Amino acid sequence: MNLYNITMTKKEKRRDKMLRRVYGKSLAWYRHQFKRQGGHCFCCDFVPEKGKLPLHVEHDHRLAKAHVFTVPMGRLWIAFTAEFGVIKQSHKKRRAVRLMKKWLKRKSVRGLVCWPCNSLIRKSYDQPDRMFKAAKLLDAHQKKMKWRKYAA
Repeated sequence: MNLYNITMTKKEKRRDKMLRRVYGKSLAWYRHQFKRQGGHCFCCDFVPEKGKLPLHVEHDHRLAKAHVFTVPMGRLWIAFTAEFGVIKQSHKKRRAVRLMKKWLKRKSVRGLVCWPCNSLIRKSYDQPDRMFKAAKLLDAHQKKMKWRKYAA
């Protein structure tokens, strides 16, 4: 019996299972990261209310969608990406691709963020220059309108 699951509620066990399946991280890792970040969103310092939606695991969305190449080798299918040189293999082509994509997603975890920040990062296609341009646009508009800066 796993010692970590003794004190977990059903909800925590479900969350732990999902984190392990999707990101290869445990609930213990999540709690450690949450504590390391001081319970704040990594981007905007938002603190989630107790019982509300928790912080999301932020990952590089481009890596999760990287192109995976497949090659048949005898009875096995080999899946790999040109950028990383990592190889996953399986007897079925689809499974080899799925294993490779799962590996990429697990390696691309960056931290914990709130839902608006996660959406902002995803919608900017993980490109910092897009976010800088948007920030400059907002700053210029605020100066032009002579409004007070909004409190975060």
